[in-house]
Amino acid sequence: MDSQWYVNAPMYSGDSTDRQKLWELNGNLTRLQGYILDFSADLDLFDFAEQRLDSLDRGDWEMKRKFSHWKAAAANDAAMTVYHFGKVRGALPGLIMGTECLAPLVDRAKLGKSGKFFETQLSDWALTRKGVAHSGDFAKSQNDVDNHKTRDSVQRDGLQIAEGAGVFISGMFQGRDMIHTVEGKLVSFSMTKDTLEKLYTTFELLMEPLAEAFMCLSDIHRASLGLSRPRHIDRTHHRPW
Repeated sequence: MDSQWYVNAPMYSGDSTDRQKLWELNGNLTRLQGYILDFSADLDLFDFAEQRLDSLDRGDWEMKRKFSHWKAAAANDAAMTVYHFGKVRGALPGLIMGTECLAPLVDRAKLGKSGKFFETQLSDWALTRKGVAHSGDFAKSQNDVDNHKTRDSVQRDGLQIAEGAGVFISGMFQGRDMIHTVEGKLVSFSMTKDTLEKLYTTFELLMEPLAEAFMCLSDIHRASLGLSRPRHIDRTHHRPW
């Protein structure tokens, strides 16, 4: 992993509570990076399984079944990874604004862009995780199945559901999209580079105001020691793929 991918929060606060929060912040930023790389690995496995499926002879059912399961396993893990990413990202604004030495230095408007982008572009992240993690619970009885059927009209490529029909879907693939019905809603999760790009963009939008605040915090600390600002350091973000 490229060590320049993000800027660490400087551990300069004299307050022990703030130092602990800065440690937590750095740990969570590292976790977000890890989740993006995990998704990238899941995407590689998904692509490999799809390529093998496309190359198999029509009658090779055993290998087709094997690589179909690999494909599903990659998508399921990716859905859980995006959920973990979403939960950690969602906790960060409160942690950041609760850190006294950092909060006044952070542009709140910029900080809010990350969450808005994530929730808009990957709006089904929480329900998709529920469909993956509780697929057995949703299907263990007819009553459970009925509770999660969608009765909405659905019109999408290759999938048409009439309003009121009541259809239950669990982990069906439509191209590169994994589809579930959860709590009466049809949710879709895309195993694509576009989803990977959205995760990274979410992280970039988070790091923009943080990198600025970290630099200010460093400057404040150096000034308190009578030191001048160091020469320019390249803060360019480098993606590890």
